[in-house]
Amino acid sequence: MLRRSILSTVALIPALVSCAEPEGPSRDAGPRTDVARTDVTTDSGGGDAGARDAAADVVATDARSCRVDDDCTAPDLCTNAQRCMSGRCVVVGGAATCDDSVACTDDRCDPMMGRCQHVPNDMRCPSNQFCIEGSGCLAEVPCEVGDTTCQRLNSNACMGTWSCDAARRRCIRSAPPSCDDMNACTTDTCMPMGSTYSCTNEAMFDTMTNPMHCGGCGMACPTRANAAVACAMGECRWTCNMGSVDSNGDLNAPRAGMSNGCECMSDGMPDLPDLMFRDTNCDGIDGDITRAIFVSPMGNDGNPGTMAQPKRTVQAGISAAAGSMPVRDVYVAAGTYTGQVTLSNGVSVYGGYDATSIPWGRGMMNVTTINGSSPAIVGTSISQAIELQMLTVRGSDASATPGASSYGIRLASNSATVTLRGCDIAAADAGGGAAGANAPIASAGGAGGMGGNGSSGSSSGGTGGSGGSSACAPGGGGGMGGHNSGGGGNGQDGSLAGPPPLGAGGSGSAAGSVCFSGADAGGNGNPGRTGSNGTPGSIATNLGAATASGWSPGVGNAGTSGSHGGGGGGGGGGGGGRSSVVCNADRGGGGGGGGGGGCGGAGGGAGAGGGGSFGLYLSSAPVLVDNCAISTGRGGNGGRGGNSVAGGSGGSGTGGGSGPDDAGEGGRGGAGGVGGAGGAGSGGPGGPAHCIQALGVLPMITTVRCTRGGGGAGGGGGMSPVGMAPSGPAGASEDIHSGP
Repeated sequence: MLRRSILSTVALIPALVSCAEPEGPSRDAGPRTDVARTDVTTDSGGGDAGARDAAADVVATDARSCRVDDDCTAPDLCTNAQRCMSGRCVVVGGAATCDDSVACTDDRCDPMMGRCQHVPNDMRCPSNQFCIEGSGCLAEVPCEVGDTTCQRLNSNACMGTWSCDAARRRCIRSAPPSCDDMNACTTDTCMPMGSTYSCTNEAMFDTMTNPMHCGGCGMACPTRANAAVACAMGECRWTCNMGSVDSNGDLNAPRAGMSNGCECMSDGMPDLPDLMFRDTNCDGIDGDITRAIFVSPMGNDGNPGTMAQPKRTVQAGISAAAGSMPVRDVYVAAGTYTGQVTLSNGVSVYGGYDATSIPWGRGMMNVTTINGSSPAIVGTSISQAIELQMLTVRGSDASATPGASSYGIRLASNSATVTLRGCDIAAADAGGGAAGANAPIASAGGAGGMGGNGSSGSSSGGTGGSGGSSACAPGGGGGMGGHNSGGGGNGQDGSLAGPPPLGAGGSGSAAGSVCFSGADAGGNGNPGRTGSNGTPGSIATNLGAATASGWSPGVGNAGTSGSHGGGGGGGGGGGGGRSSVVCNADRGGGGGGGGGGGCGGAGGGAGAGGGGSFGLYLSSAPVLVDNCAISTGRGGNGGRGGNSVAGGSGGSGTGGGSGPDDAGEGGRGGAGGVGGAGGAGSGGPGGPAHCIQALGVLPMITTVRCTRGGGGAGGGGGMSPVGMAPSGPAGASEDIHSGP
């Protein structure tokens, strides 16, 4: 009976559940009742036990309604699990799993509370997402104003605080707080303190002893040559390095004061001028006073070249230095010097000195400029190494001279190295190429002469007209008229006649056969042939070449002339009238002269190439370039190609003379042919613009800054009646160009 009672109770469960609420995603927050668990003894026989599921060894007594498993709680839930089945909590036994199928929550059973817990774990979500119980990882967390949903996100107030946006009902974070105290010398740190934060602003530097912040943040002590710097009580102090001497006593001038540091380093080595301006022999200047000729814009070339009595021109200084025993160098003060400078064996030239200081100081602000012709500095056959240092070299503008080139420095045929250090070298614009010659107007052919008239009783017919004059292709003369029983003579062929009969003379007519029988007229001469057109000059292939003496510009190509028109053929003579007892012997008319052929049009001349612009032009000259700026002007534009002209017109043929009575008239002369048009000349190539042009030995380079003005434009092609010739190519532009 007990078994049947229990089974009957279980059988009632589906009927009870049918009135329960359907299972949904939210939990029932109402009161819950405990569910008791009753073990059921298995019947070894048949009976009702065979109809039970093996997993249904549980019974719910006083079962509570539920929607999800988490609605089922009990003091022993963690060891005696319950499930929400058909709207009622059912004891299933065993350990509770508490899995809510949300991957980012930490699920566990709380034995103290007798229920499952699902703790969101943001670490299981991607960056910038949060774990929401029942939903999983979300980038935006839903909330309601006044709830505590957003407070859970406030883990670091230094990154901003979270609150519920009433309009969107989503958690939003405020901007991070700023701890910047606007002081570059402090380290500003935000320290989170739960839902609040605090700022710390700690000083980074010691302004009393730190030379990078001496006397104040960012107030670094400047460096001074050959000296160590320190900060003492907020003031900068310098001390000379070992082996260095502050010979002028300015080492500890105020921080903003002028000082050349410990300028003297007496190491026993020769004191050559250098870009660090070191006085290594302690004579007061960068260099050696005893080995120098001094040059200043305030000097005079009649002076001996001492520091107190300098020369006036750089060339006078070089001449004096080369004539000294031993050979000296030239020290040039700031200023501008005009005229070309020619280098000499063993004589180096150093700029950047200040002639107004005692002794002569040296520095980058002292600009020594040589404004020469083109080139401004030239050196040939240098066999002893020399150096040019801290010179600003400017080659003159060559744009006014057709095809001329501009050079800053040009060196050729040297066996020793010339060193260029700390120099600024520039060439100017080059000259454009000359335009090709335009062709002169072609000559026209003259008209043929009129044939003579025949008459009665003469012993000969009318004379033929002369051929039209032409310097290039005269016309053919007319044939003589026939007399009595004689036929008319053939007209002459015009010059340059050709097939089909172009320029051929007309045939003379036969004489009359009987008395009163009229003779035929002479045949007309054929017109002269038309001359063929010339061809335009092809695009320039001679682009110019570097030679030992400088740049040789290229040239375009001239157009060819058109051929001459052919002369017209002379007209044939008319036949004579036969004589008899009753008939007079009548003369035939002479044939008309053919017109002269027109001369062919001459071709246009070739445009010449533009000159080049070269900062440094080298031909078999070894050079070392160290820390220099080199620039060019613009290469010269190519010259325009010459225009050609049409051929001369042909002369007109002239009519033959008349024949009286039964004599024939002379034939008409043919017109002269038109001369062919000439071809136009092509444009000249543009000139190059190279910072360094090296022919033969390539330069050695450590540092160079190149600025190029660009190659010249190619000259335009000339015009002709039959079309334009090609333009010349643009000039090249390179930092370093080797070869021709």
